[in-house]
Amino acid sequence: MKAKHRAMLYFGCFDGIFWGIMASYGSYIVAMALSRGYGQGVVSIMASGYLVSAFAGQFFWAGMCDRLHTNKKIFIAGVSITAIVQLLLYFTSSGLLFGVLYVALGFTLQPMGSILDAWMLRALEGDVKAYAPARGGGSIGYAAIMLVTGRLIARFGYPAMPVCASLFAAAALAVAFVTPEPGFAAVGPTEKAFWKTALSTLRDRPYLRMLLMVFLMGMASAPINSFKISILRSLGGDISTQGLDGFFGCAAQFMVFEAGILLARIPAAARMLGGACLLTLAILITANASGCGAAILASMLIGAIFGIVIPAGRELILKTVDPRCHTTAIGLMDGCYSFLGGTVAMLYAGALIEAFGLRAMLLVCLAVSLVPLLLAWQACARQSRPRPSPRPCGRAQACCHKKDGR
Repeated sequence: MKAKHRAMLYFGCFDGIFWGIMASYGSYIVAMALSRGYGQGVVSIMASGYLVSAFAGQFFWAGMCDRLHTNKKIFIAGVSITAIVQLLLYFTSSGLLFGVLYVALGFTLQPMGSILDAWMLRALEGDVKAYAPARGGGSIGYAAIMLVTGRLIARFGYPAMPVCASLFAAAALAVAFVTPEPGFAAVGPTEKAFWKTALSTLRDRPYLRMLLMVFLMGMASAPINSFKISILRSLGGDISTQGLDGFFGCAAQFMVFEAGILLARIPAAARMLGGACLLTLAILITANASGCGAAILASMLIGAIFGIVIPAGRELILKTVDPRCHTTAIGLMDGCYSFLGGTVAMLYAGALIEAFGLRAMLLVCLAVSLVPLLLAWQACARQSRPRPSPRPCGRAQACCHKKDGR
């Protein structure tokens, strides 16, 4: 038990270091792009390309992990490429190259979080109750680093981004090199058999329903997260306020992750319903906010949603998906939640803001959030419905009569 607690603490710190890369760089790319004079519509297209690339990266990198039977080597390769792309992205003066590198960053940076999650779950022997508190380390690290980076950008400008991100990338690589990797539980399938096994997971109805729910939840929340700086500026905030917003959002996420042992007692379907309810409430608060405080409160709710939905989804995957494809299944879930839904949303979000304003975009997000709410409610109702006890058939009764000699 002590060994598991040490592993929880170790991977919590490791996760916090990794998410420092995203907190110090990925979180401020939109703000940096807007500061360079790119319009909301152009930035929206770039962000959409970033999300498409991240979704494709989930399949590519997660599939490589399951086929090569390693998370460690793929993580090191992905973070190394990310560090190089980040520097090129900051120092380029070409708008076209900026857009291309922004898209390329999504392919390498975002999927590494899912790969680290899969590595963590294997090290914790698939214990979701231990996973949730360990994953909270990433949330609190993200919160603190985003707050500090926001203040550094406000004081020194955007050069703070590549400096901080490079430091965290180097630290993450150093930790990854010295961290042992547990062996895969089963021998991986061949190339052809692997994809056959991976595609078979899409026949599982609970898993498919969960993918649809997280896709729609991501579609409803992505525009709010991507255009957070625009929302805060409309309420009188600035780049420093965005750092504060990110801090409180991730602090809420951390607290929910740390309560994972208690929340795990609640059925996964009920936790998904709670997350869907909180999402609708968060969008309502944002749409009617009169100050930055209300927007920050909504961000705290969105952070809490992540802490509820991710462990519930991981639990479902561990119960229903072939162990040889766990990394792929986790990557697909994260891809639907964080990238695919956001890709669809970002195709219209920027145009809506430019044509009708932020409120119109938020009302569309509100409408989208009602669909996963309905799906989650139906899943809970189906799960709580008592199953009728099987009635013996006439043939079985006849057999019994024969045995009794009747």
